[in-house]
Amino acid sequence: MGKDRHNHQKNSGTSWLWLVFLQLFAHSCLATTGITADRHDTHDLLPDLRYLVDTNKDYDFSGINSLDDNAFTPQHYRLLPGQRGNDIWYRLRIYNPLGSDIERLLDFRTFLINRIDFYYLYDEQLIHLESGLDIRQGNDTLETGSIVFPVKLKARQTTTFHFRLHSYYQPTFAPKLTTPLGLKDHYLQKTIWANLITGILLGGIFYLLLISWLIKERSENLYFIFFVLSTLGVISIYHSDFKTLFAIPPAIFPKIMALQLTLNGVLFITFYRKFFPVKATCTNSENILLGMAFCYIGIAVYSLFSDMHYTDLALSVVTHLLVIMMAILTIVFWRQKHPYAFYYALTLISFAVLKLANFLTNIEVLPELLFTQFYYGISNCILVFVFAITLAHRVNEVKTEQLETAENASRALAKSQAKSEFLAKMSHEIRTPMNGVLGMVQLLKETPLNHAQHAYIDVIEQSGETLMKVINDILDYSKVEAGKMQLESTLFNLENLISSISSLFLERSLEKNLELISTIHSDTPTHFYGDPTRITQILVNLLSNAFKFTEQGEIDLSVERLYITSDGKQLLRFSVTDTGIGIDQNRVESLFQAFEQADSSTTRLYGGTGLGLTICQQLVELMGGKIGVSSQLGAGTTFWFDLPLIEAPQDDMRKCWQQEQQILSGLRILICDPHDSYAQALAHQAEDWQMAVTVTDPHHPILPTLLQAVALNQPYDLLFIDQGDSQGDGLTLVETIASHPQLHNLRCFVAMRRDYLHYHSQHSNIHVCPKPANISEWRHCFARELQPGQPAPQHQAPVQAASYQQKQVLIAEDNEINRQVLGGLLKKLNVQFQFVENGLEALQLIKSHHHEFALILMDCEMPIMDGYTTTSEIRKLEAREQLAELPIVAITAHALDELREKSLQAGMNDHLTKPIQLQELQQTLNHWLQNTA
Repeated sequence: MGKDRHNHQKNSGTSWLWLVFLQLFAHSCLATTGITADRHDTHDLLPDLRYLVDTNKDYDFSGINSLDDNAFTPQHYRLLPGQRGNDIWYRLRIYNPLGSDIERLLDFRTFLINRIDFYYLYDEQLIHLESGLDIRQGNDTLETGSIVFPVKLKARQTTTFHFRLHSYYQPTFAPKLTTPLGLKDHYLQKTIWANLITGILLGGIFYLLLISWLIKERSENLYFIFFVLSTLGVISIYHSDFKTLFAIPPAIFPKIMALQLTLNGVLFITFYRKFFPVKATCTNSENILLGMAFCYIGIAVYSLFSDMHYTDLALSVVTHLLVIMMAILTIVFWRQKHPYAFYYALTLISFAVLKLANFLTNIEVLPELLFTQFYYGISNCILVFVFAITLAHRVNEVKTEQLETAENASRALAKSQAKSEFLAKMSHEIRTPMNGVLGMVQLLKETPLNHAQHAYIDVIEQSGETLMKVINDILDYSKVEAGKMQLESTLFNLENLISSISSLFLERSLEKNLELISTIHSDTPTHFYGDPTRITQILVNLLSNAFKFTEQGEIDLSVERLYITSDGKQLLRFSVTDTGIGIDQNRVESLFQAFEQADSSTTRLYGGTGLGLTICQQLVELMGGKIGVSSQLGAGTTFWFDLPLIEAPQDDMRKCWQQEQQILSGLRILICDPHDSYAQALAHQAEDWQMAVTVTDPHHPILPTLLQAVALNQPYDLLFIDQGDSQGDGLTLVETIASHPQLHNLRCFVAMRRDYLHYHSQHSNIHVCPKPANISEWRHCFARELQPGQPAPQHQAPVQAASYQQKQVLIAEDNEINRQVLGGLLKKLNVQFQFVENGLEALQLIKSHHHEFALILMDCEMPIMDGYTTTSEIRKLEAREQLAELPIVAITAHALDELREKSLQAGMNDHLTKPIQLQELQQTLNHWLQNTA
């Protein structure tokens, strides 16, 4: 019995153990969550979740609570089942094995739920909580960036929870049962990850801004910076705190998300197309990327006017296609040896790996890893790091390029300086003997010579002047090439400038029997600030070419105002038109190249270096203008250049112009000139002066025309006639007209081509004017002669040489031939002089006879002591002995501006360049000796 009793007790104990085991097993079937008293306790609820998709919204809590467990389906993945927008009911059973009631937190680990209703019974009382983006309720005190509900669990009991989800998003759904400390621990780690990624991206932005500033031509840097800023926006949305998210209106929040993601895609496509040569590599790929960019834009527009039911899906599809497309392209660029394609291939691979890891985690293939939730931010951090590496390489490349550029510039500068020094040296060496040649020619021409000898001397002189022009052209070209051409800005009168240029070609127009017409359009101002010397140089060069290549007809120099530029300058067009041989259109483009001419055969026929037009182009561009040409073979050529010039105030000139306008307004003028172009140009100007103009045929009798006008009571007030009128001698005809009793009020203006200063008419109504002349100058001529009480114009006679017999000129020159030339020129000017052969002799002579000399002509390069040192010592002597400064004029074969400056800095007063011309020397002496004569 004892044994049976013992067996019974044993069996009873075994039965009790089986009962406990079966109870635990039953609970384990209903809930597998192992709850402990640990304050950091956190448990995954995914294995315990069962769901039911309520497509038609047929159930409420009471209906769903009455269903059997078999109506629910276990959830195996971390993604919401069913279609977006459906109601999904969940049933969750949690067992509390502890001996006391506990409170826990149910963390859904997502906020992308439009609405969630949470139900459970506690002490037979139904507890209903709700939250979500659409209703903005829930436990937002923890600022976790997730939806969290507090729950109460009875001791050693199983609690059943039901919750209904409604969402248009596709969030990762893996709820946790945790404590407040466990929740804070999790979201602290999440915050650390988010802040770390944000810090890396912000640091990358500042670094990229710095690099972009260093390599300013890299436009793709800015696109990448905008892309990173957009990425920060995406991250801030997905990982913000719960309060911040709920502060965004529910209707706007999904649209903000869509716009942020689409903007991110468009910016990355733009950056990729800028960074890699997509278009050059494959046009189809370029079109596909552009198509994807437009897809993003279309998705953004669609999201503004509809819900997020299909927007998120479309974004996901386009983004994955974009990644695949870029991966293929990057591999192609890698195979084509693009220097940075390998890095970007690694970036795309890392994005794909992280995305795959996140996907495998969501389907429970991999355990839950916190960093996979940040795959987007991490992959962008890698992208920023890779781009920073590529930019660092680029900075090194830029520095290398800059060093190479600096070295090349230094070498080019050294070459340019060497070339300039060589040209200056060669110029000096050539000008020194040329000074002797041309100087002796000037002296020889003053001796008795027969006709043949005069002809030979003229050839020598012309050849020497041609050689000097070649030297000057080469020097000008080298100065512009070396960047040493200095421009000035001085006030000048445009009419005077054009008139002086026209006068330079008077003899040439007479020799070739060409009509030179110079016109300034009536609406063109006359006073400007600019460089008249260089403008003259350009126009003289163009006119020289026109005369060179024109055998008959005319040459027209005109100036017109085009418009006022944005900076307030007047844009003037200067043009030179001829009726010469013209230029083949195939050769026009090479005209402005150095040492080129329109035709190589013209070099032999017409001569020239081919540098003239190149220098013109360089000078025009230095002054901020442009130059061009239009031509037709056999029909002539027009060279033009546009210059922006600052108009000077000209109130007095405008007043004078208005007075002349009043004098001429309404007067009738008859123009008779055998050159129709000149006559038409003058007629056009006269009409602008509000005169009544008639242009008569040169072959038509003038006197009957004038008398007929008188008979009709419409007499002419002015007659303009060319001296070489086709009806005979223009002067004889004018004398006849002026003596006619019915024409005594007619003012006759005769355009004289030669010896006009020596012609004097007995008739007061005959006026002689030079031709060629600027057309606008006829306004002054007409108004001056018609205005009562105006004296006849006085033409300036050549300046005669003064006599300086009481003073001597000291000449410091080491070259014997140059001494002879200077001596001969000074004898012609009645100047006494004394020679020394070097600077030391000059200094010693000045020390003892300073008061005997009125001026020193100082050669700059001499043996023993050069002219610069000598001048400096003389100035020290004068300062020490308190002597008056002697004028010292440099005479040198150097023509560069910097050497002229060097002369002045050494203490010299003036600068003469060899070969020295008699008139230039005379003007210099008159300037410096006029007060001591």
